[in-house]
Amino acid sequence: MKSIYAKKLRRITAVGLVIIFILSAVGIKFYIDKSKLSEELAEINKSVSELAEKASGGKAKSKNKIEELESRLSELESENDEDKQKIKELESENDKLKEMKKEKSESESSKKDSETDVKGPTVNPQPNTPRSDDSSGKTVYLTFDDGPSKNTPKVLEVLREYGVKATFFVIDGKGYNKYMKDIVNEGHAIGLHSETHDYKKIYSSERAYLNDLARISKIVKDETGVDSKIIRFPGGSSNTVSRKYCRGIISTAAKKVHNMGYEYFDWNCDSGDAAGNNVPASRLVENIKMNNPGTNRVVVLMHDAGNKSTTPQALPQIIEYFKSKGYSFGVLTEKVSPVHHKIAN
Repeated sequence: MKSIYAKKLRRITAVGLVIIFILSAVGIKFYIDKSKLSEELAEINKSVSELAEKASGGKAKSKNKIEELESRLSELESENDEDKQKIKELESENDKLKEMKKEKSESESSKKDSETDVKGPTVNPQPNTPRSDDSSGKTVYLTFDDGPSKNTPKVLEVLREYGVKATFFVIDGKGYNKYMKDIVNEGHAIGLHSETHDYKKIYSSERAYLNDLARISKIVKDETGVDSKIIRFPGGSSNTVSRKYCRGIISTAAKKVHNMGYEYFDWNCDSGDAAGNNVPASRLVENIKMNNPGTNRVVVLMHDAGNKSTTPQALPQIIEYFKSKGYSFGVLTEKVSPVHHKIAN
């Protein structure tokens, strides 16, 4: 009986040992597999971290590159704007040179017929308008455009020293408009040139020109109390730049201003100070002598704009020159027979 139990016990023990062996083997394999999985997971995490780091670095580099390209684009746009401005300035200067050539041609033409100059060529003159020309002698009218400016007091000082009167065709000089009152108080004539002197604006239509004229008229009236009736077209009545903005604008405006009681004045002697800034004073004096038509009535074109600093320097010699030729000095009014260019638009 004992042997039977002993055999059963040995069998159970053997089976238990087998089971324990199997479980141990499974446990060992599970431990090994778990370790491998942990290592593989660690490798995967490391790879993910490296990829994330590379992606982050690549993103930063891309961002920097984009910023560099945007900065360069901004610089190119700025350079393009500067180039456009330079082109605009060159076109404006080219227009001025064309005007100067046209004006010189008109001046040379006027020398051929002194009688016509004495009477003053007119376009649709206002009927029955009394005139006050000094036909008994020789008169020169010194005129200054584009002021008032920082140079206006210098011009006034020279005129005061020589006891000479002149005519100023003014624009809106902003902070310098106070000098308009000095012009009038010292006995000079004040005329209307333009509020803006912007050809594109004032010559875009008849209404635009008349509105500009009304604005500068009001400025002069407010500053001086003078209701001026003398005007000068920007560029003169013979300018062709106005064609770019409105065909026939000068012709229609000339008729209109006459009907409104205004008189416009051109010139028959050009100082040449509009040709550029800081033209040597000696050159301006020579231009006056060369362009003097030699008639009994001379209307001289000069400028007292802020960039014409050599004009006041040349003025004493210009005054002395005309005095040496026997001219007296007058101021323009609506009753003085005007010098008119041939209207080209």
